[in-house]
Amino acid sequence: MRHVLPLAACLLPLVFSSCATKWTEAQKAQVSSLSVAPSVAPDGYKPPIGNEVHSAPIITVGGGSFAAGAAAGAGAQLIVEIAALAQQKMFESNYADAISRAPGTVPGDLSSRVHKEVSKSLGAHPFLKGKVNNASPNRFVVTVETFRYTRAGKDGDVLVTPAISGKFELLGADGKKLLSTPYVAVGKTAKSMNAFVADKALASRAFDEAIMRIGLRARNAVEVKLGETPTKEAP
Repeated sequence: MRHVLPLAACLLPLVFSSCATKWTEAQKAQVSSLSVAPSVAPDGYKPPIGNEVHSAPIITVGGGSFAAGAAAGAGAQLIVEIAALAQQKMFESNYADAISRAPGTVPGDLSSRVHKEVSKSLGAHPFLKGKVNNASPNRFVVTVETFRYTRAGKDGDVLVTPAISGKFELLGADGKKLLSTPYVAVGKTAKSMNAFVADKALASRAFDEAIMRIGLRARNAVEVKLGETPTKEAP
């Protein structure tokens, strides 16, 4: 079984460093208990992505003006976008049947799985141990905005893995936001689209891998607010 280390994991420190305002002692005291409230968008499923995701390189034109450099950069971006579009079209053509069946591989209890994993992950943190309670007026809202399969490599077939994205918000009993940050979580198992639609148990496990990472991202978000170093993901 082949595994992948997603770009999202590499970008995690960048996401959290941009919103690293720590909680005050009063805000910490406010989080005396916490309920986990998942919210899955009814239209959150999106078609699989089969093209490689690139960022256009920053191009400096020797001796040229800033405008010339910008134009060269824009040209490179256009080339990348055209190549990605062609690659996506080929992917959709080669895996048309599997893509049409892919929605049926998404776990029907996605919300319950997210609730269980995030509750477990947050409850394991020393600050929140014993504080996770479904009746708490302080709500850790896990919004699942999109979920789909995304390209994770190529090994003869185009390999994909589940990807889930959204945001975390911690709302105090008074309605004020104590935390708000986006997240991206992907599975580790990379297989062809055909393999996932042929084996729903495999797809279920791969989605669970992504959901486990949602739990870790949730814990990381709290750790940053506490001024702690975010827990690293196990290899």
